[in-house]
Amino acid sequence: MCDCIKNIEDKTIETLRKHNEGVFEKASGLLCVHFHIVKNKFLDRGTYNDYEFSFTPIKKDGTHGKPKKKTIAIAHTYCPFCGEKHKTD
Repeated sequence: MCDCIKNIEDKTIETLRKHNEGVFEKASGLLCVHFHIVKNKFLDRGTYNDYEFSFTPIKKDGTHGKPKKKTIAIAHTYCPFCGEKHKTD
């Protein structure tokens, strides 16, 4: 398991502290981070991208419904920063 996410979060906080005066109490961390849990066992932290799409559903009578917008998450199987494969079992 790589430490890319933690390293990037630490460097980001360090940079923000240098450029912003005051007390830095809490950071939200990287967005789009998820946890790999397989068979009730924590394996790794990973990253993902949100993919937003629109579609127009077709009703039972064949007419078009209102356009809908949805967002799904696509998990990365490799670290996008160093290329290390995420654990899967």
